[in-house]
This record gives sequence, C-alpha cells and structure tokens, in this order.
Amino acid sequence: MYWEGTESTERALGLLQELAAVQRRQTRLRGWIQQHFQELQEVTGLLCRSLEGSRRCSAGWQLFGKSCYSFSWESWSWEEAREACADLGSHLVVVNSEEEQEFLLENTNRSSSYWLGMTDREEKGKWVWINGENPPFR
Repeated sequence: MYWEGTESTERALGLLQELAAVQRRQTRLRGWIQQHFQELQEVTGLLCRSLEGSRRCSAGWQLFGKSCYSFSWESWSWEEAREACADLGSHLVVVNSEEEQEFLLENTNRSSSYWLGMTDREEKGKWVWINGENPPFR
C-alpha cells in the first residue's frame, strides 16, 4: 500500500488503533455475554427443578395431590356431567384413596348430589371406575 504524506499515515494508524480498541471491547463483551448466558442457564435450571412436581390449576379449580378438581352446581345427568368434564379436558372424579375421598367430602355440600366417575353400565350392579379399574376400597 502506498501512502502519500505523514497525515495519511497518521490517520491510518489512528484508524488501526481504533479498530484494535473496538476488537478488544468486542472480545470483552463476548466474554461478558457468555458468562451471563451461563449464569442464566444455571438459574433457569434451578427454577425448572424447583417447579418440578408443582402444578397450578385453572381459576375456579382446586389442587389436591397432583390433580385439579372443579365442583359444579349444575343439575346434570351422569352423561351430561361426563360430557361437560370431557369438554374441559377432564373427567369425572376417580377416587384413588381415602385421603382423596376426605378431600372431596370436605369440599362438597353433603346435602347436594355429585357425580363420580363410576358406572355400572356394562353390568348392572357391578360398579367400575370410568378408567376401567375396580374400586380400591369401599
């Protein structure tokens, strides 16, 4: 490269120095970004691990164990109640433990009627849960 005069040479040297300074800043910023990205990944991992097993229910639903429950005041037939649950992406309750039964009793009005996910449609008098299981307790 051929430069005419001292002024052009000084200007070129100044630009090279500026370029070197920008490259150093870029290197520092890249290191800073990598460090903070790694910290962010660690915090995200901690948050995800702390939220594992926790669950939130939609408004109007109650959490018990790992399931959400909605108690309706509608006067539906068993079929209508089953369909209403299905429309909400759910199903009539299948009681799996005495603790769950206690939760249900505590959250319902005992003078009202509620549908359970149990039926004897296949064989009259033989009650099974809608998931096909036999009742674990009576």
